[in-house]
Amino acid sequence: MSYVLIEYGLIALTQVIVGALIYAKVDWRVIFLILWCGNVIISRSIIFANDKSEVDFTLMGKLKKITDYVIERAYCLGIIIKAIITLPVIWWVGAVGFVILWNTKSKTLLVLVSGLQMLFWTRIYVFGYQVTMNLLGGPHFK
Repeated sequence: MSYVLIEYGLIALTQVIVGALIYAKVDWRVIFLILWCGNVIISRSIIFANDKSEVDFTLMGKLKKITDYVIERAYCLGIIIKAIITLPVIWWVGAVGFVILWNTKSKTLLVLVSGLQMLFWTRIYVFGYQVTMNLLGGPHFK
């Protein structure tokens, strides 16, 4: 099974979980904490599998090699490119991508980056639920 299929499966599962929690009138902050914990567990699992199998599931290893090559040739330009890439990596790939791109083993950074990503995505999921229910005339999240 490919990483992409697993990723889209987790996205679908997350949408179902968030929808069920909102429907049960769970506060968005509690939903955020649940997603954050799940994201940390999944991120650690992917990093573990990535390290043990030496298979670059996320393709972040390739991106790291490219940015490291640029840093070797033009240090300032390489650091600027890596810094610019960091925000989309946190947003889309999450803590896994950040840890691999910056080659850090810091569990604290993994948890913080995961929290930033889930804060953003929790708000997106809640907003999407609200819009969908408004369009369908269903219950509203408060």
